Amino acid sequence: MAEQSDAHRAVTETDLQIVEHAIADHEVFQRNLFTLKRILTELGPLDVGNARANVEHEQGRLDEVRKQTDAAQEKLNDLEKQIADKKRELAETEATIKDKMREYEAFYASCENLRNLLRAA
Repeated sequence: MAEQSDAHRAVTETDLQIVEHAIADHEVFQRNLFTLKRILTELGPLDVGNARANVEHEQGRLDEVRKQTDAAQEKLNDLEKQIADKKRELAETEATIKDKMREYEAFYASCENLRNLLRAA
């Protein structure tokens, strides 16, 4: 008699939630199956060996691009070092020019003083 009462018991909110959850899960599963069917229809059968070869090829290309990037970065670092060296050389040259200009002005002033002394004598 207990079995009959379970079979004829009232539907509870929990029962409805279980069914709704099962329907939602089924809808997701159906959508995934539909997506897979569409992919297989558009792309044809999956070729795992070919896919692996493609992945390996792309990995090789990625490695080559990384090598090129490293070489370019190394060249950029060298160029930045050269620029810094040239800026330092320029600053040193400008300082030397200023020193030479001061020496010239002092020498010119001395020459003018000597000329003035010679004129006065």
